[in-house]
Amino acid sequence: MLALSCALAAFALGELSAYLKPLIEQNRLNKNIATLNELVPNANIDESLFNNASEIELDGSAYQVMTLRDPTGLPLYYVLSGAEPGYSGDIRFMVAVDVEGVIKNVRVMSHTETPGLGDKIELAKSDWVLSFNSLSLLNTPIWGVEKDGGTFEQFTGATITPRAVVRGVHRVLLAHSLIKETQEKEALDE
Repeated sequence: MLALSCALAAFALGELSAYLKPLIEQNRLNKNIATLNELVPNANIDESLFNNASEIELDGSAYQVMTLRDPTGLPLYYVLSGAEPGYSGDIRFMVAVDVEGVIKNVRVMSHTETPGLGDKIELAKSDWVLSFNSLSLLNTPIWGVEKDGGTFEQFTGATITPRAVVRGVHRVLLAHSLIKETQEKEALDE
């Protein structure tokens, strides 16, 4: 009897999972589109942007790259998404970077950091994440938190979390510079 109950429960969970998977994927897509609209307001953002995304790897970490283009097809912004290990799990984020490598906006997509401490990386909790706006590899010499001699504030009692976000955003800019180098090389080869 117990085996039958377990088999029925497993079957029901499998069916429920199959039913909910498309709903979960659609909710994730809707959240990503909403975040992109925050990162680059007034841009033409739809599902095709995600379907046409590419990937770039930097030192073993993969970043999804979405290219927002002007009406003539020229790139305006690159939106890179990635993750860095935080204090209590991965911190997932998106960064909008213009073609010159200047940050337009950063948003944390998800995390499991400590409420009241590490969650200050969320725009809804603190404007700390806005401190990246208008920064680039050229105008920010030390990408680190103040405790490490860097430019960015850390949070009292939660240095690991902002350190991870700073490291992640810096790595996005390094990945963007690889994209730019590749495009410049391709232009010279034409």
